[in-house]
Amino acid sequence: MDESARLAALEHLVIALIKENSLRAGFPPGSVFKAAAGSIMGSNGPGGPKEKSAAMEALENIQLTAGFKI
Repeated sequence: MDESARLAALEHLVIALIKENSLRAGFPPGSVFKAAAGSIMGSNGPGGPKEKSAAMEALENIQLTAGFKI
């Protein structure tokens, strides 16, 4: 399987899960993205500053794709 297709499928799965959970539980989807950003920037996040920056950019792109405000 093509890696980009696999990544796209995972992104859309995550977006669907966030939307479904926010509807059922009534919590704002932004809180999930804030938690993910904290994780990326924290000690468990990827490598150094370049990797963290790239991961944050990818997270923002997912948030935009999902249609959530940044």
